[in-house]
Amino acid sequence: TSLVHTVQTFAGHEKAILDHVTNARAAVTSATAGKSVAQRSAAEKDLDTALVPLLALGQDYPQLNSSNNFLNLQENLADTENKLAFARQYYNDSVATLNRLVTTIPWMFVAPMTGVSEREYYQTPR
Repeated sequence: TSLVHTVQTFAGHEKAILDHVTNARAAVTSATAGKSVAQRSAAEKDLDTALVPLLALGQDYPQLNSSNNFLNLQENLADTENKLAFARQYYNDSVATLNRLVTTIPWMFVAPMTGVSEREYYQTPR
């Protein structure tokens, strides 16, 4: 991606940081393919942890901090985090509704026949 190229240009010797971000991103992609909510949450937490030193590179390399690609990354990450927070809240609200419904009449009788069961909440990665 253009971000990887930008960071490599300014911080070629920071390969370990880039590798950690790349691996964490791959783990998130893998975790979204049918894994449990807890596994997805853990993968996202690892990605969040990996991004901290990447964003800190802007302090070590002032030229990087003035790069449009890097500034766009920071803006996009903030926007994405806001969207994810909204999506997590929406998901958890939906899970609360579902979990409440499957324990009430008549849904407590219908749900098992249709394969519907309580779901786990999405824990915020922190």
